[in-house]
Amino acid sequence: RDVVIPYDNIFFNGKRWIEVDLLPTTDNNSEVLRKSIQDRAGKTTVTLVLPIRFNGISKTYTFSFLATAATPIPWREYQPAARVPAPPQPKNQVVDQVTTAILAFGILGFTAYVLSLQKAPPSE
Repeated sequence: RDVVIPYDNIFFNGKRWIEVDLLPTTDNNSEVLRKSIQDRAGKTTVTLVLPIRFNGISKTYTFSFLATAATPIPWREYQPAARVPAPPQPKNQVVDQVTTAILAFGILGFTAYVLSLQKAPPSE
């Protein structure tokens, strides 16, 4: 499965991917936010522009989705949406950090060795 997420709605915080909802999914028990969500039903359009190039031929597909309703559900029945597929997990960063440390110590060690060598005085 493929997923389309606006660039500004997903970021990596150093440990995991954080996704921000495209449309509000909870009102956080706020009457003001609840009313705002209900008022936008039938008025909010999300447009997806998908440019595709295949064999040198470009075509742009445009899809528009109208959010026609916002159905409130009781909090006891609320379940956060699970994205399928899950965002990719970062590779093992410990290996990368160890490799970086080994290289840094190697360079520092070699530099210390070269700088500590006795210099021979010039001879004629």
